[in-house]
Amino acid sequence: ATATAATATAATATAATTAVDLSTDVKSEGGGSTASTSSPPATSSSTTTTPEAASIRKKIATIKKKSKDDRATIGDRQRCTVLIGVTMSGEKLPPFLIFRGRAKGRIQREYKGKTEYPKTCKYAVQENAWMDKSVFLEWIELVWKPFCRDKVQSGTYILMDEFSVHMMTDCTDRLRECGTKIDFIMGGYNDKLQVLDVGNITDMFKDFVKEEFDEFQRSSSNGASSVAGEGSTVTSGGSGGGGPVSRDKKPTRCDIAKFVSDAWKKIPSDSIQSTWSAIGYHAQQSLVIDA
Repeated sequence: ATATAATATAATATAATTAVDLSTDVKSEGGGSTASTSSPPATSSSTTTTPEAASIRKKIATIKKKSKDDRATIGDRQRCTVLIGVTMSGEKLPPFLIFRGRAKGRIQREYKGKTEYPKTCKYAVQENAWMDKSVFLEWIELVWKPFCRDKVQSGTYILMDEFSVHMMTDCTDRLRECGTKIDFIMGGYNDKLQVLDVGNITDMFKDFVKEEFDEFQRSSSNGASSVAGEGSTVTSGGSGGGGPVSRDKKPTRCDIAKFVSDAWKKIPSDSIQSTWSAIGYHAQQSLVIDA
């Protein structure tokens, strides 16, 4: 899900979602694949099994087992989605992290109660760590509404892709309550009009998150090396080099939030501004946009 947001003044913004994995990797939302299979065509009611048929059944059973294992692996990951946004002036909106969990459950109590979670980020939970209507409404309340607060006179303008959640009446009504005008990018045009895509800002962000994670692993290896003989897995290098890396130590949600916060700070404002201009977006103080 991606969203592009703009105002009638220089405070124009764009936003998009990506996903990070609490085990090792960083991937886009919906990433991961599951093998698909189909049964062999029925040929006869006979109980006789030819060698060819037995071979086919064996292959199908192997593929189905791999498919089931893949689904279990993907489902077991403690993944989270991150909604990031940037403005035409180069300002970066607070990253919005969506953890896998339930409202008023343990995960929500954790990030609301622990002072170690970065205050530079905002947080929500959803059963699959996805962006749905309730989560998008939280983003509007925690991120977009504060962004609009000092822009009452000039008004704001948000340009989003045609993701079904963005187009829900409850969501568009809430945006209009913030004094925001709304429009949508037609399908197939994100690579031309979405600032975070055109400027490779999302890719930079994910690379920086991976760097933070690799540094976390290298730091963890200091203790892992002394117990390597007891079952710890220690390897050399990492994406940035710099010594042995422990693969046993997994980051907590709080660690991931810190990775996201630190990685977001590294995105250069001038790259954001130049991308807006390169696409052809320009602020106009006198611009008036009809609903």
